[in-house]
Amino acid sequence: MRKGLYLAGAVTGLAMVASAAPALADTADVVFYSGAGLSGVREVPETGTHDECLPTAQRNTSAVNYSANSILLYSGPNCTGSEFALGSLHQANTVYGGFVSYRVVQAF
Repeated sequence: MRKGLYLAGAVTGLAMVASAAPALADTADVVFYSGAGLSGVREVPETGTHDECLPTAQRNTSAVNYSANSILLYSGPNCTGSEFALGSLHQANTVYGGFVSYRVVQAF
């Protein structure tokens, strides 16, 4: 079952450009955002069971093509309060896999 993304607080310049890539499993949900106002957004996963999430040092690798205005939010047991990951939806899916649902809880 796919889950949605819930926003709390003011996030300016928000524009969803893609979500829930067909290549992902039915139990996964990836949401890809792009917008000038997304800098500094934090995400915290919803309560419940989540797939494993790689720590920052492992996910910030050259395997992902970074973009200053692209944010991929994802969740997992190691992701509570984590920084967001930057990169393309396809490459993030290929490199990291196992994405679930997200809740943006703070914009600063």
